[in-house]
Formats: sequence, C-alpha cells, structure tokens
Amino acid sequence: MTMVTASDADVERPNNIIYFLPGPPLNRDPPHGRASWKFTVFAQDEGGEGLVGFTEVQINLKDINDDVPQFPNGIAYGNVTENGTIGMYVITIKAEYYDDINEGTNAKVIYSIEKNAIEEDTGLPIFDINPDTGLITTAVYCLNREKTLDYSLQIVATDGGGLKGTGTASIKVKDLNDMPPRFTKDEWFVEVEETDGSVLSQAPILTVTVNDGDEINNFQYKIIESSGYGADKFAMVKNADGTESLKVVQPLDFEDPMQINGFRFRIQVIDSNGIDENDKYHVDHSWVIVKMKDINDNTPRFKKPHIEAAVYENADVGKNLGTFKAVDIDKGGKSKITYIINRATDRKRQFAIDQEGTVTIQRQLDREKMAKHLLEILATDDGVPPSTAFAILTVLVKDINDNAPVFAEDYRPILLENSPPSKIIEISAVDKDDRLKGNGAPFQRHIWHGDDAARCTRYKLRFKIYDRKHAQESYANMSVVKHISYEAIVNSGSIQLSGITDEDFIRIWNYRTQNIFRSKLERFRDKLAELLNVDVKNEDVFSVQMKDRSVPLTDVQFAVHGAYYYKVVQLNGVILLHKEEIEQEVGINITMINVDECLLENADCVGSCTSIIEVQTNPCLVNANKTALVGVQINSTAQCVCSSREYKQQQTCKSHPCLNGGRCTNSKSGIKCSCPPGYTGPRCQQVWLGLVPTARHVLDKSHISVEIITTKPDGLIFYNGPITPPKEDDTSKQLSDFIALELEQGYPRFLIDFGSGTLELRIATKHPLSDGEWHRIDLSTNI
Repeated sequence: MTMVTASDADVERPNNIIYFLPGPPLNRDPPHGRASWKFTVFAQDEGGEGLVGFTEVQINLKDINDDVPQFPNGIAYGNVTENGTIGMYVITIKAEYYDDINEGTNAKVIYSIEKNAIEEDTGLPIFDINPDTGLITTAVYCLNREKTLDYSLQIVATDGGGLKGTGTASIKVKDLNDMPPRFTKDEWFVEVEETDGSVLSQAPILTVTVNDGDEINNFQYKIIESSGYGADKFAMVKNADGTESLKVVQPLDFEDPMQINGFRFRIQVIDSNGIDENDKYHVDHSWVIVKMKDINDNTPRFKKPHIEAAVYENADVGKNLGTFKAVDIDKGGKSKITYIINRATDRKRQFAIDQEGTVTIQRQLDREKMAKHLLEILATDDGVPPSTAFAILTVLVKDINDNAPVFAEDYRPILLENSPPSKIIEISAVDKDDRLKGNGAPFQRHIWHGDDAARCTRYKLRFKIYDRKHAQESYANMSVVKHISYEAIVNSGSIQLSGITDEDFIRIWNYRTQNIFRSKLERFRDKLAELLNVDVKNEDVFSVQMKDRSVPLTDVQFAVHGAYYYKVVQLNGVILLHKEEIEQEVGINITMINVDECLLENADCVGSCTSIIEVQTNPCLVNANKTALVGVQINSTAQCVCSSREYKQQQTCKSHPCLNGGRCTNSKSGIKCSCPPGYTGPRCQQVWLGLVPTARHVLDKSHISVEIITTKPDGLIFYNGPITPPKEDDTSKQLSDFIALELEQGYPRFLIDFGSGTLELRIATKHPLSDGEWHRIDLSTNI
C-alpha cells in the first residue's frame, strides 16, 4: 500500500530503528469496516529500546466481492386472500449485503424462487418473484384455502459475484366466507319426558352441530315457527363451542291429544351476520323430531269421591256397600288401579274392597259399638313413583232390636223380717238399642216366681254298686257340672300328656293297696290353682280324651275364671313357665302345651294349615271304676286352609234353626237361641264348642302401629311367641312361630317367623330412636 521511513539525528548511537503498527486488520465492509482508514505508525530507535517517533497515515480501501447476501430473519411471512386474481401482492422479501455498490456488480442482487409451489391441476408454479425487488405475487388465480391453508417457498438471493444466500417465504391463504354451512344430520331425533307440573327443566334435550369449511364462522340458529306444531315450545341456545342446544320453554303434556304423538319442525343455520335468509349458499335447514315420554304426573281421580251407604247392623257378610271407580289418564288411560282401605279408618277390618273398587262387609257390624263408619278409600296407580287418590265411604249402621234390656245396676236390697208391706227398691233398666226406632224403652217387667230363682250349678252324686251273686258292693262319687259357658270353652287352655291314659289321669283307686289316693287330675287342679292364685272351684277341666292309645297320648282341656275368664295365652303361658314343676308334683309328662294339629310344619299340609276343634253332641266318658268323668268330646283336626281369609257367611234363623225346641232370634252376631232347661249350647245343644285357633300361616296383609318414647338404646318393645327355650327332647321344640320388635343401639330391629325361617329387618333411621321423643313405627306384613 505504502512505505514509511524514519531518520535519527543522533550520532554515535545505534541506528537500528524498529517500526510497529498497533490495532486490528483492515476491514472495508459494514458493520465494523470502513472505506477509509487513518492510523499512526511508530518508530523506535536503538532496537526498540530508545526513543519513539510517529507519523499519521491515511489509506483508502478498495472493495472485493467477499460477502454473501443474507436474509436477516430467515423466514419471511406473508398473506394472500383466497379466490384472488393473478398478480395479487403477497410479500416483498429483501436480502442484506455489505459489498460496495460502486464497485462493479458486487452489490447487485438478483432474487429467484428455488422451490416453488405447483398447482396440481395445471402443473404451473403458483407464485412469481420480481428478480430486482424481491416482490412475490400470485402466478395463478383462485387459491382455495379449504384445499391448502399455507405455502412455503425457498427464495435465493444472488449477488454479482455469484455468491448466493437462501431464505424462506411462508405464505398463509386468508379465508373468505365461500363455504356453505351444513347440518351434520338431515334429521334429528330426541325423546323427552313430559313436563312434571309447571317447572321446566333447564337442561338441554338436544345438541345440534354444523360443518363449515370456512375458518371463521358466526353461526346463527333459529327454529322456523311455521314449520310444525309445537315449534314454539322449544328454543335454540348457543353453546361456547359454537354448537347449539335445543331446550324446552313451554310445558309439555303427554295427555294432550295434540302433543301425544310428539313434534316435528325445522331448524335453520346461517354462517354469518347480515346474510340474507334466502341466500341458499350460506343457509342450511334440518328437521327435528321430538318424541314424548309419559310420566306418572297425574293422580287417579274418583268418579264419585264420596259415597254414603246405610245398612242394618245384621246385614250379611259380603253385602255390597258401593263401588268406587277411579281413572288415571296416564298411559293412555290404561294404568292399573289398586284399591285398598286405609286400615287406620277400619281398625277392626270390618270391610273389604276388591280390585274392582267394590266395598263389602267383611265382619259383622254392631251399631251399639259404632253407628257410623268413615272409611278412607285409596286408589293407587302403577306408575313410578305411584300416585294415590282418596275417597270417603260413609257407612250408616241402622239399628235392629238385638240387645236385651239390662238392669242399671246389681240390686241387693236389705229387707228386715216381719216388715209390713212397703216399697223395697226402685229398679230401672237400660237398652243399648235405638229408642227412636222402637227398640228400647218402655220395658215390660215381671218377677220370676218358683224354685228356679235359686239355680244349682253343681251336684254331687254317690252311687252304690253291688253284686248279688258274690255279695260285693262298692261306692262311686260323681260331680255333675250343669253348665259350661261358651266363654269358658273359647278361653280354655290345653295340654297333651304322654305315657298316661285318660283313665290313669282321673284314677283315685289303687288296686294293689286297695286304697284311695288323690288323682293326677286333682293334683293338676291344685297346682294350677296355686300358680294362678285362684280357688280350685274356679277351675273347670271339661275334657280328658285319649289321642293315641298305643303311645299313649292324652289331651286335657281346662278353663279358669275369677271375675273374668283367663285368656288362653295366659293359661298356656303359666303351664309353659312351670312345666317341669308341674310334671314333678303332678306326676305327668307334658309333651305339648296348646294342642295344635298344625304344630309340625308341612306334616299334614304343604303351606297353610289351620287346627280345627269341633265339639260333638255325644259326651266323652272316661271310666276309672271308682270315679268317672263325663266331659266334652272334642275332635281336633288339621285343615289345609288359611283361617285369616275364611270369613263365614252370617247365620240366620231361616237356615240354622235352634235345636231341641229353642226359640230363634236374629242378633248382631248371627242368631240367638232361647233354650229350654238343660240345653246350654248356642243352638240349644246339650254340649257345644266352636273354636278356630289362629292358623300357622297367616297369609294375609296385616298392619301394626306402635308409638314409643325411651332414652334406653337397647330393649324389647313387644314379643309374641314361645316364652321358654324348648328342650331337645321336647316335641314343641319345632314350634318356632314368633314376632318381635326391639331397639338395638337405638335403631329398630324386627324379627318374624311363621314357620319358614326367621326374617330380620333393620331400619337405619337418620337418628337413634332413644332420644326421649315420641316415635311411631308402622309394621306392614304380607306373608
């Protein structure tokens, strides 16, 4: 470039001068280079150890083609609208270069597309580029965004020296609303339940979707109101994802004949605001079919919500009192209606209703106990959940003269002897029958004259028996009971003895020792009187019969009374509690308490079994030589029926006349017979008993309601069943029928066994019932 020299005026000094130039190499091109450089050159004598001199040098650099054109961003982004013409502007792309534009063609850049996009149909390049300016335009018309969303071009920039730089042009095709909307289905189907009441559900019943090839859409939906009946009952609601939902905006009623077959209407979609609805290219339609589903939203309705019936109290069981008819418009009027009587209004179950709605008398009425019955009749449909309607049956019980007058009190006047004729007492009588119907006062009164006023109920007879040939004689004693009432028979307990005959049970004579001893019958009566704390005179053992002579087995039936007769359950319960004690002191073996032919499950019957006791007209004689017992002859049999459903037809004087010259009158309980002396049965029989014990299987609906208040979490509320645990060798160990309700940790626990195994039911109430508050528990069984 140039040469510099330095001279040193010193003499006799070393003349070796050192030159040096500090700084970087020269660079002409931007960004750090310059076309002209100024710098300082230094010279130091004595080989770099002496003094330093300097001079300023300016050098002008000449350019060479040493820089490649570069695209500063690497990728340039541009846009073009679809469906445009040829030559539409896309983007201008520029390359950077640092060579001197004044040095020949070093800085002359030519642009070209190295990798172009090719149109499939024609094979032509899609884009052009201006080689001088880098302006990119379309080389074809009508680009389709729905076909190709974007393009990528490789651009080359070449300078005058042949150096090349490459870059990328990314071109996105901008969308136009050129595609029509289309529903994804030509027909939409949906099932919807009718409206329950007037409350409309806010949940959508159907979501419709639309396809549109355009990138951005603003769908507008609507229901075409004139397109079908019921279109106004629905509305379209837009969702966040661009879909539309169908909602119910007016109540739907399946029972409306216009709505029962559902609805069919059209819906419309437009893909942008401001579009004419007649522009078929931007509008689409579809059908919606709505099918109605019936729900149980209607309660049955009685044609007559109140019926009144008047019947005489001696009306026959089974008499029709009226028919209730309820209709339910659900299920097209074909709902199944079940009729029942609210047993809270008929606690004695005196009435029954069949599934035709006909109410009949089930048990005998008694005006004196209840002159007016208000029965609540329930009609329940078969919907889910079921609905119930209510009606009232008023039963007016008309009076008949079925009650004899009775004295107002038990008169016991005191009369001093030798008193002159005077008023002793004034007596009055009352009658439960209706006086207004002529069935009460005034009364006719008379005094009973003769010896019959003092009736004897027990006779003791002594018989002498002799043999003329052998000159032997003997005596026998007999007690004759004149009257055993019906009440005594129905309240009688019973036991079955094994290993003893009927004669041995009443025997008082020991043939070996030739002595009289107390019979087992007498010892049994004494022990029973002790356990019940009653007088022996208040006991009646009225039947001792051989059941099986081969074993042997003997049945004993007895009754006990004080001011009233002891109930069967009380008598049998006492025997059960003290069974071992009685056996030891009396000398008997009790194998059954409460003689029951249905004791063994499925022994004689498969299913229902009822033990029937019938009394024969002929008495039963037990002769033990020194003593004898003439008692009631009883036949006990097992019948395969369910006694709870056996409601006998009411007896009348016409069909069941009194026997032995008795006079018959109709009464509330059937017939009444006025009998001649010596005939004490209800139909003037000499001996009579009619008892139908409870069957082993109830097989009927029952309802028990109890109210409790307690603070103890564990305890028995009620129990009915065996009261002592049976022994292994006890025949009654197979008797398992019982019912029990208890609290366990404050929660109800119900146990029941009718012979088929124990059923347990626990109720998990919200809170324990041992909170010191009143609680009601209802138990309904249908076993």
